[in-house]
Amino acid sequence: MNKTIEVNLYPDHQQQDQQWIDLADKLHEIKQMLKFYKAEESKHLSKLKALSNNKDSIGGKFVFTMKERPGSVNYNEIPELTGVNLDDYRKTPVPCWNLITI
Repeated sequence: MNKTIEVNLYPDHQQQDQQWIDLADKLHEIKQMLKFYKAEESKHLSKLKALSNNKDSIGGKFVFTMKERPGSVNYNEIPELTGVNLDDYRKTPVPCWNLITI
C-alpha cells in the first residue's frame, strides 16, 4: 500500500484562496504560451540574421540593425579591486518578487 505524505516546503508562506489559485493557474498558462512564443521569436530572429548576411536590412515591418555593445566587466580581473568589498558601494536594496513554479 502506498502512503502519500504531504510536506509543506514553504511553511512561512501563507496559503491563498481559490481566486488566488485560479489567477496563478492562468498566469502559468500565459507563461507557457510566452515560453513558446519566445522560442518562436528566437528561431525567426536567427533566420533573419542568416538572411541579412551581416548587413543592416529593411523589409516588411522591420528595420534590422546590428550594433556592438561593450562587453561586461569582469571585476575579479581588476587587481585594484582585490580585497575591496563591493557591497560597500551597492545602492539600497529594492523589492524583487520571484514566482517559482512548483
